[in-house]
Amino acid sequence: MNTQKEISIGWTFFWFILPLLLRDASTAIIQPISIFIINRYSFTDYHLITSACAVYNNIFSFIALISGFFCYGTISKTSRLIGTKKDYEVYTNFARTLFIGICIASLIVMLQSPIKMIFLNQLNNLNSSIVEDADVYYSIRIYKTIPDIAILCFYGWFFGMQKTKFPAIITVIFCFTFNISEIILATNGGLNLKSHAITQLIFSFLELALCIVCMVKYFPEVKKHLSFNNIFDKKQLIEFAKFNIPLPLDKICKFTGTLLLFYSFKKFNHEIIIIRSVSSLAFIYNIFSNCSYIFSYATIALCGKFYGEGNMALFRKAIYKITLFHLCFAVLLACICYTYSGIWIEALAEYGITDISKLYIILFLTILIIFAEAILSILEGAVIGSGKSTALLLSSLIGFLLSAIICLALHNISLCAFWLTLLIFTCVKSGAIYIYITKKIKTNLE
Repeated sequence: MNTQKEISIGWTFFWFILPLLLRDASTAIIQPISIFIINRYSFTDYHLITSACAVYNNIFSFIALISGFFCYGTISKTSRLIGTKKDYEVYTNFARTLFIGICIASLIVMLQSPIKMIFLNQLNNLNSSIVEDADVYYSIRIYKTIPDIAILCFYGWFFGMQKTKFPAIITVIFCFTFNISEIILATNGGLNLKSHAITQLIFSFLELALCIVCMVKYFPEVKKHLSFNNIFDKKQLIEFAKFNIPLPLDKICKFTGTLLLFYSFKKFNHEIIIIRSVSSLAFIYNIFSNCSYIFSYATIALCGKFYGEGNMALFRKAIYKITLFHLCFAVLLACICYTYSGIWIEALAEYGITDISKLYIILFLTILIIFAEAILSILEGAVIGSGKSTALLLSSLIGFLLSAIICLALHNISLCAFWLTLLIFTCVKSGAIYIYITKKIKTNLE
């Protein structure tokens, strides 16, 4: 029986990620075409959209960063409940997460003015008319937080149930129709900040409606098993808080670490920003980052299910197999990085960065970071899948403290030290999680 399950891990993983890879490929094709057409027909308005709201988009990016736990937290809990054969609790847990998510999103909307005040200083140097337009954009766009967090809960439930085709279909439909509407607005001269924000808001609610439609087939089960009393059960709410609170704190810790890193190496910030954003290296790294989420979601779902079953042997095998798949993908990207390194170096020369030996060292460190992050994303997924989110936060704090010490020691030495510090942080966090997982598996096996 175990042999059959071991063989099926690879196929289960493959069918899990395939719809998501097709989804990302589709959106990667659709969006550049949309941007090209919008630039052609509405050049001024489009650039106003992408530049005037940069400050407020930082708010939305941060909200998205810390609210991601509604997705992977739901994946973990759902997959563990399936593993323990407590299918009847799956719907109650989903309803609880959705309710808490909508409450938090509503609170963010109510606090929109204090949140905006934090970033007002960054708008002082902008034209007053642009600031007014950006304020209108922000006041509309903030309401998108509610459907966005609800969608994360739905996607987490679909991933946990290993029904990835639903999020994939929804995302492709959403991306296609949204970009078509933007193109129509642009070609008819109606694309501006306000219409862009309204379009985003409307399509977020439509995406949420599609999630509900995809869940219709499960409504009889929901009606049968959903317990409203258990949604607000004190014990379950405390368990929810214990598991989920460390997840956004982990993201905040990594975010703070990145800010500290940039501040420590501010002497080299101009070169760092150019190197991280120019040409093929940035493009390849973005592909890797997007695909890492898919591998991580698959790890959470599979490891969560095996952990719920109490089958630590398969839990360990799932980690090893998915890590191997992810490293193969990382090797492919590393080969592409090396193949197009000449083009990347030529592009940087146009910005006055011409130290080739230093650039090749940075390229080598970047490839090592890709390998390290490939392993880290799987280990993080395994820890979240097992429901031990505190270990994830502690590993980030250990990596953060060590990186802070390295920053103090190396910040004035070399540009390469920036990438070396990133690599050390990733390796230290991976090592801490690996030690924890190894001990946990050993304990459970005994």
